Amino acid sequence: MLATDMASESVMGASNYATALGNGRLFVEVSPWAELTVFRWPNPTYSDQLRYFTLANGTSLKVKPVRRGNDAPSKDWSRYGRPVEPCPGLGSSGGVITTNGKTLWSHDPVWKSSRRFEPEDGTVLLTKLEDSGINMLVEDFIHPKYDLMVRKFTLDGPAEKFVYHSTFAPFMAEPGEYMNNDPKRAGFAALYLKEDDLIIHFKPHESSDLRVKKNREVILTAADLDNAFPGGGVFIAWGFGTASDEHHVGSDHCEKYKKDAPQYVYEAARDDALNMNDYYEGKVDAKLAKRLERNENQVTVYIAIATSAAEAMGIIERARKAESELKSETVNHWLGISEKIRIPDEAGENNLRVAKRSLLNLIQGQDKKGGCIVASISRQPAYNFDWPRDGAFFDLALDMAGFPELVDLHHEFYRRTQFDKSFGFAPARMVNFQAPVFKPSGHWPSNMAADGSVGSVPKFIHFEIDETALTAWNMWRHWKCLPDEQAREYSARMKSTLEAGADALVDYVDIKKGWTKPAFEDDSFLPGATLHGVTSVLAGLASACDAGPRWSIDQGRYGKWCEAAENLCAGVRARIGDPEVLKKSGWRGIAWALWPAPVFENYNEPEAAAVKRILAVKIKEKMSKNTAGFVYLGEDIFTLALADREQGEYRELLIDALKFFTGEIPFPGTDCYGEVTVWVDVNGEKVSQQRTSIPHIWNGVTVYLAVMAIYNPEAFDRMKPPAPNLALGAGR
Repeated sequence: MLATDMASESVMGASNYATALGNGRLFVEVSPWAELTVFRWPNPTYSDQLRYFTLANGTSLKVKPVRRGNDAPSKDWSRYGRPVEPCPGLGSSGGVITTNGKTLWSHDPVWKSSRRFEPEDGTVLLTKLEDSGINMLVEDFIHPKYDLMVRKFTLDGPAEKFVYHSTFAPFMAEPGEYMNNDPKRAGFAALYLKEDDLIIHFKPHESSDLRVKKNREVILTAADLDNAFPGGGVFIAWGFGTASDEHHVGSDHCEKYKKDAPQYVYEAARDDALNMNDYYEGKVDAKLAKRLERNENQVTVYIAIATSAAEAMGIIERARKAESELKSETVNHWLGISEKIRIPDEAGENNLRVAKRSLLNLIQGQDKKGGCIVASISRQPAYNFDWPRDGAFFDLALDMAGFPELVDLHHEFYRRTQFDKSFGFAPARMVNFQAPVFKPSGHWPSNMAADGSVGSVPKFIHFEIDETALTAWNMWRHWKCLPDEQAREYSARMKSTLEAGADALVDYVDIKKGWTKPAFEDDSFLPGATLHGVTSVLAGLASACDAGPRWSIDQGRYGKWCEAAENLCAGVRARIGDPEVLKKSGWRGIAWALWPAPVFENYNEPEAAAVKRILAVKIKEKMSKNTAGFVYLGEDIFTLALADREQGEYRELLIDALKFFTGEIPFPGTDCYGEVTVWVDVNGEKVSQQRTSIPHIWNGVTVYLAVMAIYNPEAFDRMKPPAPNLALGAGR
C-alpha cells in the first residue's frame, strides 16, 4: 500500500499542503510556507481556480522522485519534502522587499516555518516564517458565509514594501478536466480596476472575443465588466484592506513570453516599482504592492469569488468595512461546531486536539449544497472525490460526533448517484472467465464528483464491490442512530436504494462456496475475491438482512440477502484460519473481519484471538520506525480496540499506539495527516513526513474512531450488524 500511494505522487504530482480550509463552497489548501496552492470553487470536486502544479511523471511505468530531500536548498524544504515545481512561483503568496532592495517571497528557501490554529479548536491558521532577517506571520481564514478568504500579513524587520501576487486561472471544468494538473482552458484575463483598487481575474461563460480589450476605455468598474459579459462566469476579485501603491497585470512567467506582452510580474517585483499595467488576456500573473510607512507592519489581503464581477467586488467592499467582524464571525462559527463534538475528556489533551481537528477537516470537506464528502481537497494527487467506502466511516464518525444532519445530506447524495442502468461492459472481467457484460444497477461509481459523474477511477472499473457493500451497511447503521420518527422517514426514503444495493451484492455471492465471486475491490485492477471484499459484502448483506422486516421489505427479497449473508459468514469462519487466505486478505480484510463484519460473536474464540494477534503485530511494526513508512495505523487501532473491548489484552498497546499516532505523526502545527507517513532523517532522528493528499480525511477520521473505541466503546453499540438469521423478529 505504501508503494502504491507513493506511486500516485509520482504519477499525479506531490502535495504541497499543510492543511485545508473551507466553508462548504470555497476550499483552499495552504502550503507549509503560507502559499495558496489550491483555490477550489464552487464545491470540493470542481475546478481549481488557481494555476499551481508540481512535477508529475504522468505514468505508473516508472516511479520518479518528485519531492525535495537531500537536494533541498534549505532544512525546512527538506523537513517537509517540498515538491519539485516545473515552474516555481505559481500560486498565490506574499513577499517583501527589504530596505536594501532584496526580494523575499514566502516560497523562497530562506525561512524556518511553523504553524498553529488560533484558537486551537477553530479554523484560523497562523503560519510563522522566520530566520531570514525578517519575520512574517500570516493569518488565514475563510468566512463561513461569504466566499471570501482573508490573509493578514504581519511583518517584523526592515521591510520597505509588501508585495502580493496571484496566478488565479478561473474556469468551469468539464468532467474530463478534473484531473488535469494544468488545464489549457483555465484562465482568460485579469483587469485592475483603479476606482475599486483591486484586481479581477475572470473567465466568462460566453465565448471570449476580446471585448475587454476593444472597450477598455469604458470598463472602469465591476459593473462595466458585467455589462461586457452579461452571461456571467467565474470572477475572482482581490485587493488590500487599505490603498495599494502599485499594481501590475502581466503574463504568467510559465508561459512562452510574448513580444508585446507586459513583463511578467514574478520578475517585475525586483524593479523599483511595478509596471502599472492594468490588463492582460492570457495566463496571468497579477500583483499589488504597498509601500510600508514608518512603523507600518500589517497588510490584509481579501480574495473573493463569485459568478459576477459586481458580486465578487461587493464581498470585498463588505470585508473592507468590517475587517474585525469577519474574524470573530469565523471563530464563533467553528467554535460552535467544535464544542458540539461528542468526545470523552479522559482521552487526554493531545488525542482530543487531533481528533477534533480531524472532525473539523471532515466537516469542512463536505459540499454543503450537494452533500458529497471528498477524501481530500487535494489536487495532486487528485483525491478530491467522494469514495463511498470512505464515506461509510465518515458518516459513522459524524453520527457519533453529533452531526446526523450532515449524514442525511451525504446519504441524499448517495441516493441520487446509485447506478440504475442494466448494462455495462468491462473486458477485465474476462481474466476470471466471466462475461464482459454485467449489470451495474444497484452499485455506485468507484468515486464521484459533486454532480455524480465519475471521478478519478479508470474507465474499465465501473464499481468496486466493497463500496456498494459498505454503503448498505452505512444506511442501516445511520438508521439505527436516529430517533423513531426520523428513522421511519429515513427508511421510507432510502428503502429502494437499500433494496437495489443488496440485490446487486447477492449477484456476487457464490452460495455453494460461501465466498464472493471475482469483482473489483479497493484499487484492484483485475477482479478478485479477497477477505477485504468478502467481509465488506458480509457486513452489507447482514445489515440489509436485519433491515428487511424492519423496513417493510418483502420477505422473499430479504430472505435471499439473509441466505447469502449466512453462507458468507460460514465461509469466512471456515477459512479464517487458512494462512493463504490471511496472506491474500486485501487492503483491509483482516481489520474488517473483526469489525464491522459479523464474523465473530465472541472475540474469545481461538480464530478471533489469532486475527487480533495479527493486527497487534501490524500495529507494533508500524510503531517501530524500522520500515520506510506506513499507512492506516488508525484503522488498525480502532478495529482492534473494538474486538478487544471485553478482554483488554491489548489495551496498553492500543493506548500507546494512539499516543504515538497523535503525538509523533501528524503534520506539525496543523495536526493533519497524509495518506502515507514516511520516515525522514532530521539531525540524526527519524521524524514523520506526511505524504499524499494532506489533509487525508480518512486517516484523520480513524483517530476520532480510535479515541471513541478505546475510551467510549459504548458509542459503537448496535453499529455492527448482527449475525444473519432468517428467523429475525420485526422489532427495531
